[in-house]
Amino acid sequence: MKGLRKLVFRLLCAIPALLLISPSTSAQSDSSGESPVTTTYAITNATIIKAPGDTLKEGTVLISNGLITSVGKNVTIPQNSEVIDATELNVYAGFIDGMSYTGADRPDQPERPDNLFSPDPPNDYAGITPEIQVIEQIKTDENSIESMREVGFTISHTVPYGRMLPGSGALLVLKDAEHPDHLVFKHESFNFRNKREPFKSA
Repeated sequence: MKGLRKLVFRLLCAIPALLLISPSTSAQSDSSGESPVTTTYAITNATIIKAPGDTLKEGTVLISNGLITSVGKNVTIPQNSEVIDATELNVYAGFIDGMSYTGADRPDQPERPDNLFSPDPPNDYAGITPEIQVIEQIKTDENSIESMREVGFTISHTVPYGRMLPGSGALLVLKDAEHPDHLVFKHESFNFRNKREPFKSA
């Protein structure tokens, strides 16, 4: 649990600052694609919203090992940094929704099978659908994406609608996109049980 809290904290600090500026700001990898060239990033010339009403023009955000280490106009940038020019772009911190249906379009309720044997219903009717991936339910124009972003959320752990084993969720970057794949930061974040909105019996 401690490790999970540490991971979420790192995501909260680093991901919104990096990912909401431009899809091209992800870390560069070596030729094998296995390790980053650097773990230090300097986002420069940005308009930084540090808090509501507290805006810094042409500022720099320095991120090292997944954590924001410095914010300001006169930040010393280490030589090993990857510099990201954020001229005319905004950088701001954001919340991460740990589990939601943000961006997901609720599928139709399965039809009640003929001669249903309640103690042993078909898997799809019982909600045992681990093969489902939430990306199949994502709609880029779904109203919840804009609504969550307006109240300060930048990342969502979105899970499929369903019951006992609804399938694999994903970490989504809440931004404007033309295709669901452009929202995905990480696929297959598995959701073992989702009790919040089960299908109702027909």
